[in-house]
Amino acid sequence: NLGWTKLETDGNSPAVYGHAGFLVGDTMYVWGGKDSATGTLQSQLYLLSLSSLHWNTVALSGKNSPTPRQYHSFHLLSNG
Repeated sequence: NLGWTKLETDGNSPAVYGHAGFLVGDTMYVWGGKDSATGTLQSQLYLLSLSSLHWNTVALSGKNSPTPRQYHSFHLLSNG
């Protein structure tokens, strides 16, 4: 079957466009973009667990936090 199925999720799902995302294991990461309602650039990191279909947000803070942006990419790098 090559069709699409809309999944019902819970939690604080992102309503953004121009964001970037990637998948690691059973977690999808979505970051940045523009808020669909207000047009405000975002710097929020969202995580979707594909096993529970629950959205979470991660607070980014500190001097090394990325600034809000859209139509970008981001990459996972090993820290070890």
